[in-house]
Amino acid sequence: MKFVSLDFTFGQRDDIQAQAEAEGLAELYPRFKGATGFTLLVDADTGEILDSLTVNHSTQAMRAAIAQSLALAAQSGEISE
Repeated sequence: MKFVSLDFTFGQRDDIQAQAEAEGLAELYPRFKGATGFTLLVDADTGEILDSLTVNHSTQAMRAAIAQSLALAAQSGEISE
């Protein structure tokens, strides 16, 4: 698991796009640039969005979503190997 934070609090900046590209998120960046207030759970191998979390999720719901996303990502890794 790796946490990547792209902070658009002060607007869209070139350094944020460069960070997204360096983290392998170049394809997702155009879709979400400038948006705030959520977390995406992304399979690093496939780039697939597994879930999206917001402040409306309870701590328990966030933990469950992360656990489920990790399990899905592990399954996709097993299939592709």
